[in-house]
Amino acid sequence: MTPALLCVAAGHFSVAMYAPRFTLSWEHSIERVEWRETWAVHTKTLSLVEARIKGTGAGMEPPDDAVLKDGWFIYVPKVKPQVRLTLPDSGYAKPMRLCLPKEKCRPLRAFLPPDAPRDMPVVLTLSRKGGCQGGASGAAR
Repeated sequence: MTPALLCVAAGHFSVAMYAPRFTLSWEHSIERVEWRETWAVHTKTLSLVEARIKGTGAGMEPPDDAVLKDGWFIYVPKVKPQVRLTLPDSGYAKPMRLCLPKEKCRPLRAFLPPDAPRDMPVVLTLSRKGGCQGGASGAAR
């Protein structure tokens, strides 16, 4: 069965895209250390399949089962599948980036129209019908 479309939304602005897998990347606001999470898109849920931390610091200790490879602590988080991810967009840290396979990582808001609200979080949900259900307040379908 084909995975659902990934919806990126803020307020009533949204975009749907085919992305069977994606990575979220951000920098810790205090320690300035990069974090990455790779997610798989299924028919109804998003599953966290891998996390990476480029170092350690205050509140950023990798779990005991993490493996150090090429400067990254790599592990598989024990997180239940999600129907939506609500992602902060703080002016106090570098923007969170969305990385699609075979493409450069771009800030989350680069996927949205310029007039999408900047005072709201960016929400990732799923759609099976080819369009998103009305932005950040919409639920996964």
